[in-house]
Amino acid sequence: MDVFYGIGELYVVAKILFWFLTAGVLLLPFRWGLLCLVVMMQVDVSAPEFVGTASVGWENAAKAIVLPALMLFWLAPRGATHSVPTLPARLWFGLVIYVAVAGLWSPHKLAAAKAVAYLVSYVLLFWVFYWGWVRGLLDSVFVSCAIWVSLLLGCVQSFVMGNRLSYEGRFTSFCWAQAFAPGLVSLLALALFYRKGKRVGKVTMACCIAGILMTGSRISFLGAVWLLLVFWLERALAGKRVTVLRLGRSLSFAAVAVLALCATILYVAPTNRLSELLLLGSSDYESLNDIGTAAARLMTYQEVLSAVSSRGMGASIFGSGTATGGDLVVRGDLSTTIGFRGDDFVDPNRSLNSDILRALYEWGISGLLLGLVLVTILLLWAWRLAMQQRLLSGFALVGIAPLIFLGLCFDNVLADSTTPQGVGFALIVSWAFWESRCVRGIEPIQLAEAPVPA
Repeated sequence: MDVFYGIGELYVVAKILFWFLTAGVLLLPFRWGLLCLVVMMQVDVSAPEFVGTASVGWENAAKAIVLPALMLFWLAPRGATHSVPTLPARLWFGLVIYVAVAGLWSPHKLAAAKAVAYLVSYVLLFWVFYWGWVRGLLDSVFVSCAIWVSLLLGCVQSFVMGNRLSYEGRFTSFCWAQAFAPGLVSLLALALFYRKGKRVGKVTMACCIAGILMTGSRISFLGAVWLLLVFWLERALAGKRVTVLRLGRSLSFAAVAVLALCATILYVAPTNRLSELLLLGSSDYESLNDIGTAAARLMTYQEVLSAVSSRGMGASIFGSGTATGGDLVVRGDLSTTIGFRGDDFVDPNRSLNSDILRALYEWGISGLLLGLVLVTILLLWAWRLAMQQRLLSGFALVGIAPLIFLGLCFDNVLADSTTPQGVGFALIVSWAFWESRCVRGIEPIQLAEAPVPA
């Protein structure tokens, strides 16, 4: 029997769950403390009346900065450096500084500070997971546990508590489905490509794929399809001899599996949001405007491009200021159209539904170019790790690269460090960085798991 809870009751349960996981981070051995930290990121503890421009959610601040910083203090060896003089690292810190400076001419100082905190949180999570890989705390057992706990919480929220976080009936944990689904795709990438010791079971991976499909996230579905194609490509390239026949056979298997997956969705779950994507071009879905929230997003994008095209040289180069995107949504009377309860509840860091357009509007051409250079370098690095060095982490990174790019185009990756989406990306990027340092011979010797400090 379904038990239906209101949003207020859901918030109470989420808050209890948050503090339970916080205790796990603080008290459990490192491996399970890391698991609690990862799972915690899918528990949104924002109160129903929370207004992002005028208040701070202290639980969210704890999971974004305090707990990752504390875990990093415990995991990193004394004297270890947390900065790497590489071009991507310099560009990332340059972006953080630029976003902070752009907050000076923004009327929303608190929201601008949160934008900086989200970017800093990515840095902390990257190093936490990096030292987790170094110490051998992150492995197939960890990945399997993360998948099953995520699916369990998703079942509790979606099927037991009435699924108050999705008016469309989408499967999700204690966070929005659009952030939950990319996290599952990243965990699936780890399950497919991490092959040291005991492998992640096929049942676990199958259930993870089922969870991704039930979220109804079109971006994540496309990302999962690409991930499966990359997986079969890596299998074809794994042998000593790579032949056209072997490559064609592997890709054929991948194509058949993807087609079977699409057919299953259309036959078993015709009302799933993914059906709209698969039937695009048919009489029912002739254009993008006929697909779910696409029309609302297109209206927002048109508003951004119209505002950008009509402003002066200074604003074009340097932007209108960090966290000013919400003002554009309010002026265009789009608050409820894109899913907010009203103008007062618009989150400036998640209002434009496109980090690329957000960068163009808030940080100008300079900020957009800085971000695009950083993304280009990341993609080239992933390609080099996979195709030249044949590292499994490189293939995993190539596998989620379109998901990252699509997220930047049509979602809020920069503000999602404290969601499953951001955590999943940080897990894979840190794994790739760790393996690349191993290949170059500069990786520290793997450390034994140490007890939690008193």
